[in-house]
Amino acid sequence: MSGSQKGWKDSNWYVSITSFWSEYRKHKIGLLGILLMALFFSMALFAPVLATHDPTPQAKVAPTYLAPSWLSVFDPEGVVTDDYLNDPFLNEEPVMGVNGTSGEFSYLHQPINDFNNVSYVNLTWSHTAGTALDFVGDDPDDIMPDYNDFVYFDKTVTWPWNNRPSDVNMSLTYATELTGDFANQSVSGNLMFRVYVWVIDSSGYWTRLYESREATYTDQPQNKRISLNYLNIKEIFDGMISFNGSAPIDPLNEVTVRVGLAPRFIFESYAGGTPWQDFNGTVEFKFTQLKMVAYGEYFGILGTTNWGADAWSQLIYGSRISIMIGILATSLATCMSFTTKEAPMRSAALCGEGLALKSTYSCSNFL
Repeated sequence: MSGSQKGWKDSNWYVSITSFWSEYRKHKIGLLGILLMALFFSMALFAPVLATHDPTPQAKVAPTYLAPSWLSVFDPEGVVTDDYLNDPFLNEEPVMGVNGTSGEFSYLHQPINDFNNVSYVNLTWSHTAGTALDFVGDDPDDIMPDYNDFVYFDKTVTWPWNNRPSDVNMSLTYATELTGDFANQSVSGNLMFRVYVWVIDSSGYWTRLYESREATYTDQPQNKRISLNYLNIKEIFDGMISFNGSAPIDPLNEVTVRVGLAPRFIFESYAGGTPWQDFNGTVEFKFTQLKMVAYGEYFGILGTTNWGADAWSQLIYGSRISIMIGILATSLATCMSFTTKEAPMRSAALCGEGLALKSTYSCSNFL
């Protein structure tokens, strides 16, 4: 075959590769090695997607030395550490509602779009002087709001375990905008309302977990951490647990987390005045995050480290370092092999030149 008739399949590189592969694929262990290398490189390449948490060794996400979550299948009373509030950044529209008939309360869910890079839920109270609200009084148990008029949004938590968690931490992020008399601190406008977080079980029992304070009201988002005590955890979760084979008290294994905006009892009468008759203005809360992390004995794909960091995320990002070390070591070894090959050749050439000079010198002396 002439050179003009040869195709790319007749090139040296193609023939060399096909010959190598036809021999290499006969070795099963070698094929397994290629698959492992491909898996390793894929882990390194897609690390940002595969990692579930911050890979920093000191980035604590759970208690130390937790077992992998898949081991919980062998523990009937095991609890997996996780965030049990789906959609913590409120990307999807939650259940929202208004209690009472005053017509002053409203809500809005704003998803991410071309004009908003953060999704949020707005709870708003717009009061007109003289509008009466349904006042029920200060709850002696500090659970229910002081007025039947309030606005809220709900998120559902499903509890799949037959045991209570060892600890529960919640966090709520919100910003506040006040107008009119509510923004006037000289008349204590920022004392007239509160943001509450309740948990309502399927039997209808309410537990108050959080009540805002006026020092937290700012137009910049503030993250508030809510730590549940032992009694809170017991009240919320024990109704969903079966003890000694008996049926759980609550009909469903889920609870509702309710975030609400409500007036306080002092809005009825304060400092010799009646704020509900005198105040004009608006209270608006913008919620951007709601999380509920319950802690147990298990966590993630590979558990946690001695720092409480996610072992899986560290393994994924550690593959990048391992590959870099492997490539550098292989490159260094290749360079050294070329150097050691050339050294004997140079030595032989120098010896040959030396012998030639010596022979020439001897012959000239003889002549």
